[in-house]
Amino acid sequence: MKKCCVHLVYLFVVIWLTRPAAGDEFTLGLLIPYSEPSGEEISVEYLGKYFAPAIIQAVEDVNNRSDILPGHHLSFIWNDTHCNETVALQSMWYQVNERRVSAIIGPACTCRTAARLASALDIPMISFMCNDLTYDRIDYSTFVRTKIQVELPKLSRGLAMLLQKFNWSQVAILYENSTYYTAIKNGVVEQFKNEGINVRCLVKLQLHVPCETTSVKNLTVFMTDLVKTIKENARMSHEILLHAYDEGMTNGDYVFIMLQLEQKQFIVNQRIPAQYHLFPVVEDRRCDYFQALEAVIVVEIKPMDSANNTFADFEKQVSERFNDPIFPSREKLPLRYDTALHRLKLKNLKE
Repeated sequence: MKKCCVHLVYLFVVIWLTRPAAGDEFTLGLLIPYSEPSGEEISVEYLGKYFAPAIIQAVEDVNNRSDILPGHHLSFIWNDTHCNETVALQSMWYQVNERRVSAIIGPACTCRTAARLASALDIPMISFMCNDLTYDRIDYSTFVRTKIQVELPKLSRGLAMLLQKFNWSQVAILYENSTYYTAIKNGVVEQFKNEGINVRCLVKLQLHVPCETTSVKNLTVFMTDLVKTIKENARMSHEILLHAYDEGMTNGDYVFIMLQLEQKQFIVNQRIPAQYHLFPVVEDRRCDYFQALEAVIVVEIKPMDSANNTFADFEKQVSERFNDPIFPSREKLPLRYDTALHRLKLKNLKE
């Protein structure tokens, strides 16, 4: 069960559905990438079949409490977006126009157009996965996200201030080859240039490609700068640091700034802080890696107070009840939901 997505669904139901509506019934619209799009690969965390059961529990919890929606009843319908924006918009239109939903959870993969449309129609929408970077509060007035978001202007200014604090003016940026990190890289580079910080080189790294076949091994050929800002996944960061150690670049002449901006890592850090220390490293390189970390500054999302056990209790409840994480099959969906959701009206779902 994907921890973040379970939490997000629960938060939306609890926080947003105090919105007035005609009659006694609130209908939620759920837009999820239930199945993998044909011919494409998406990260497993985006596949709705691994977290969709959470909404069954969340809806029941709301209906069983008299303090959240007194005098009302909550139900939901859902559509598979296949992680496709066109399909998501078509499904959204069906839910809004034909099923008269009161609010929408989703979409996951991209949400800019759907969020703009929801705001124009004055329908609350919350996305639990969308990574699109910038939304203003006027044009997207009814849209919120529970996925942790990086405010690019603040991040860029903060990094610039950090470099200026120590008079570091020569920088190389290594970044993951993804839309998300490329957008962050572009914003940071623009800010650095405005602040007079010289970006000496940009290196695009690829996921699942060994360091030997990337330009990482050639970094020392053209790098004479002081700061390296690393924006990519943990595996790459560890390989880069070990390579830097081997090249004698972690002895104080260089500093490496590592950015940990992923929600998955944030959740892990809530339980066990400083996970970058615990990344599995080959036994005979562990001491080398720990020494390399002395040249590292980590910029990460600040953990929240974890004293509140509301989510942990909800996660446990869902996990125990739905020990098979897969959503009910499409053939059995109406029957299974009828039982699980006190016979909610789900017979006319549009595929």
